[in-house]
Amino acid sequence: MIRKSTFLKDSGLKEKIAEIVESHIGVGLTISDVKKINADHGLRIPEKDYLPQTLEAKIVAYADKLVEREEKDFMEQLEEKREEFGTESRIVKTLEEWNRDYYKYYKK
Repeated sequence: MIRKSTFLKDSGLKEKIAEIVESHIGVGLTISDVKKINADHGLRIPEKDYLPQTLEAKIVAYADKLVEREEKDFMEQLEEKREEFGTESRIVKTLEEWNRDYYKYYKK
C-alpha cells in the first residue's frame, strides 16, 4: 500500500486519497505493529502509524472487512490475529468491535 500511496502522490492525486490508500492495511497498523511485523517477517516497512484517520478511510477499511468476511472464515482470521498480536492488541480489539457491529447491524 505504501508504494501505491507514493505513486498516487507523485501522480498528482489528492493527498487525502493517497492517505486512504496508505492506511488501507487491514484495520491499520500502529508503529509497534509495524516493528513487530518487520522483526517477525524480515520486512522493512517504514516505522510510522498506518491507521485510518478520516471517516472515508475508516469506511473503506470497514467495507473491505465486510467483503473479506464473505470470502473466508472471519473467526478463523480473528484467531490468527490473536495468536500473532495477542488478545489485548489494538488490531484484535478493533476486529472484535467490528465483528460485534457486523452482527448488530447485518445479522438481525
